[in-house]
Amino acid sequence: MKFGSKLHAYAIPEWRAAYIRYGALKALIKRYQRELAAAEYRHNAASQKEIQRSLQTAKVRTQEDTRK
Repeated sequence: MKFGSKLHAYAIPEWRAAYIRYGALKALIKRYQRELAAAEYRHNAASQKEIQRSLQTAKVRTQEDTRK
Protein backbone atom coordinates (compact mmCIF):
# COMPACT_ATOMS: atom_id res chain seq x y z
CA MET A 1 0.00 0.00 0.00
CA LYS A 2 1.35 3.42 -0.93
CA PHE A 3 1.72 6.25 1.55
CA GLY A 4 -1.18 8.33 0.20
CA SER A 5 -3.51 5.34 0.45
CA LYS A 6 -2.32 4.55 3.98
CA LEU A 7 -2.77 8.16 5.03
CA HIS A 8 -6.35 8.11 3.78
CA ALA A 9 -7.13 4.63 5.16
CA TYR A 10 -5.78 5.30 8.64
CA ALA A 11 -7.11 8.84 8.98
CA ILE A 12 -8.95 9.56 12.19
CA PRO A 13 -12.43 10.78 11.19
CA GLU A 14 -12.42 13.71 13.62
CA TRP A 15 -9.13 14.93 12.16
CA ARG A 16 -9.79 14.26 8.44
CA ALA A 17 -10.42 17.93 7.70
CA ALA A 18 -7.00 18.84 9.13
CA TYR A 19 -5.02 16.23 7.19
CA ILE A 20 -2.76 17.38 4.41
CA ARG A 21 -4.07 16.88 0.88
CA TYR A 22 -1.26 14.50 0.01
CA GLY A 23 -2.16 14.09 -3.67
CA ALA A 24 -2.22 17.86 -4.19
CA LEU A 25 1.05 18.29 -2.30
CA LYS A 26 2.71 15.56 -4.36
CA ALA A 27 1.51 17.17 -7.61
CA LEU A 28 2.78 20.57 -6.46
CA ILE A 29 6.21 19.17 -5.60
CA LYS A 30 6.45 17.47 -9.00
CA ARG A 31 5.47 20.71 -10.73
CA TYR A 32 8.14 22.66 -8.84
CA GLN A 33 10.72 19.99 -9.69
CA ARG A 34 9.90 20.34 -13.40
CA GLU A 35 10.03 24.14 -13.18
CA LEU A 36 13.36 24.02 -11.35
CA ALA A 37 14.81 21.63 -13.92
CA ALA A 38 13.64 23.92 -16.74
CA ALA A 39 15.11 26.98 -15.02
CA GLU A 40 18.40 25.13 -14.49
CA TYR A 41 18.45 24.14 -18.15
CA ARG A 42 17.84 27.75 -19.24
CA HIS A 43 20.53 28.99 -16.86
CA ASN A 44 23.03 26.40 -18.09
CA ALA A 45 22.26 27.23 -21.72
CA ALA A 46 22.75 30.94 -21.03
CA SER A 47 26.01 30.21 -19.19
CA GLN A 48 27.20 28.06 -22.07
CA LYS A 49 26.49 30.87 -24.54
CA GLU A 50 28.36 33.34 -22.34
CA ILE A 51 31.35 30.99 -22.14
CA GLN A 52 31.33 30.55 -25.91
CA ARG A 53 31.23 34.35 -26.40
CA SER A 54 34.13 34.79 -23.97
CA LEU A 55 36.17 32.11 -25.72
CA GLN A 56 35.45 33.67 -29.11
CA THR A 57 36.49 37.09 -27.81
CA ALA A 58 39.69 35.64 -26.37
CA LYS A 59 40.41 33.85 -29.65
CA VAL A 60 39.95 37.06 -31.65
CA ARG A 61 42.21 38.98 -29.25
CA THR A 62 44.86 36.26 -29.47
CA GLN A 63 44.74 36.35 -33.26
CA GLU A 64 45.03 40.15 -33.21
CA ASP A 65 48.00 39.98 -30.84
CA THR A 66 49.83 37.46 -33.04
CA ARG A 67 49.40 39.75 -36.06
CA LYS A 68 51.16 42.64 -34.32
